[in-house]
Amino acid sequence: MTNARSASYALIYPHLARTGATLWVQDTLSMVDVMLPFAERGSTLSMSSAPWLHSAQIGVKELLLLDEDWNGEGALQVAQSAVVTAGQLVADLAIFESLPAPAVYATNDGGVVIDWQVDGRHVDLEVPPAGDIELFYSMPEHGTWDGTIEATPVPLEDLLGSLA
Repeated sequence: MTNARSASYALIYPHLARTGATLWVQDTLSMVDVMLPFAERGSTLSMSSAPWLHSAQIGVKELLLLDEDWNGEGALQVAQSAVVTAGQLVADLAIFESLPAPAVYATNDGGVVIDWQVDGRHVDLEVPPAGDIELFYSMPEHGTWDGTIEATPVPLEDLLGSLA
C-alpha cells in the first residue's frame, strides 16, 4: 500500500476512490499513492468545483517541502498532521465556491495558516501541529476576534459568506 516516504505526502487530490474508512488518493504531481483518513464530518465526500481548491491544496502540500529553519529564524518543519488537517479543511471549505483563493503559508511552530483578505475583511484559520484550530477575523460588521474555531461568536459559514 504505502511506504514511509509516500506517507509524508498525504493530501487530497482529484483521483479519489473510497475504500472502507480510508480514502485512496493518487497524487498526480509526483505520482505517489498515499492513504488519507476520510473526513466524515458531514456524511459524504463532495467534489467541489471551487476554482481555487486545487491551487490551495497544492499550496498546503508544498509546505511539506520546507526544512527546519526554513525562514532562517529557527522555524520548525511543518508538521504532517497540520498539513493533513489543513488539506481536509480546505476541501471542506470548498463548498464556498465563490470565495477567492486563500493564501496558504507555514507558521514558525510547524503549523499551517489558511488566510483570506477581501475588501477590508480578514479571516485567518491556523492549524497547529497539535491542538485546536485557531480562528482570527477582522470585519467591519463583526469586529475583531481571535480564539479557537469552536468558540467563535460568529459562525465560520457567516464569516466566509461575507468574503464571497
